[in-house]
Amino acid sequence: MTSNEFVSKLILAWDKDIPSQVREEWLEYLAGFTHDELDQIYAGVRRNCKLQPRIAHAQEAAEELGLISKRKQQATGRKQHTWTPTDCPRCGGEGLICCIYRHENEIVFGEIRQHRQLIAIQPYHVPLERDKYDSSFYTYVFRCSCAAGAADTLSRGWPVYEPRKHGSDSRQLSAVSQGAPIEPAKPDFQKLRESILGTGDTDEIPF
Repeated sequence: MTSNEFVSKLILAWDKDIPSQVREEWLEYLAGFTHDELDQIYAGVRRNCKLQPRIAHAQEAAEELGLISKRKQQATGRKQHTWTPTDCPRCGGEGLICCIYRHENEIVFGEIRQHRQLIAIQPYHVPLERDKYDSSFYTYVFRCSCAAGAADTLSRGWPVYEPRKHGSDSRQLSAVSQGAPIEPAKPDFQKLRESILGTGDTDEIPF
């Protein structure tokens, strides 16, 4: 199946629509898999998920099938990728970075909306400490936007990281350089309440 067919099947199988932004994130994630691999991943999430799966569940299925390690081999292309350490805070000179995401819910004008939250960025060669993340987290691999990311030994199948498109936070990037993932910021319920109800006296209205 194609990526679009995969997403359509998720909607039909669980009888629940997927917001357009999340749908685009699904398509971006699935783009690196072949049609046969998408068939296998879909079978995995269909078997293991009672509720409509998230990207993290698809990644778990892909890992169980050995497809993630296959993508990693493809990421370095057919030539041997060698690199020299640099002072790049994202990739360290390797040219590849791993972005760690999870989906967050927020209330906008009384409606719950889901968006992708960038949690941390780390050099691709640094092992992911999975005990720090639950099943709601998932990862993307990008070529770094520094000069190392343009190396001809890196597959062009991996997109170049763009902060505006893929998420950026100065706290996260500074922490990555120290090797420490950032916890997502806690919501300010007072501001959230005021955005919905106004700035008047809301003491009698529970939140």
